[in-house]
Amino acid sequence: MKHNSKVKLVTTLLALSTLTLPLKSSHAASDPFSFKQTDKQLHMAASYGLSLTGTRFLETKQFPRWEAVLYASLFTLTVGAAKELFIDPAPSGGDMIANLIGTAVSAGVVFTFEF
Repeated sequence: MKHNSKVKLVTTLLALSTLTLPLKSSHAASDPFSFKQTDKQLHMAASYGLSLTGTRFLETKQFPRWEAVLYASLFTLTVGAAKELFIDPAPSGGDMIANLIGTAVSAGVVFTFEF
C-alpha cells in the first residue's frame, strides 16, 4: 500500500514541533521527573495507551509495523507537547520525559510481542 506523501510530511512537521518544547520551557528545570509522582505515572500511562492504540490502528490499515510504531509514537509525543504548550500554564520537561517513557515502552511491547 502506497501512503500519501502529505501524511508523511504533516507527521514529520508535527514531530519536529515537539523538539521546540525544551526551548520554550523555563519551568522544566523546576519540575524534575520522578517515578513516584502520580502526574508522571498518568502521563506514562496515557502515552503508552495512545501510542499502542495508534500503532494497532495503523497496522489494521496495512502500514508496516515499524511505520505504524513511528507514526503513532510521533503523534503521541506531538499531542503531549501540544498539551504542555497550549493547555498547561507552564510546560513541564518532567511530563515530556514521562510521555517519552510511555511511548518507548509501547514501542518495545509492539516489537517484542506478536498480537
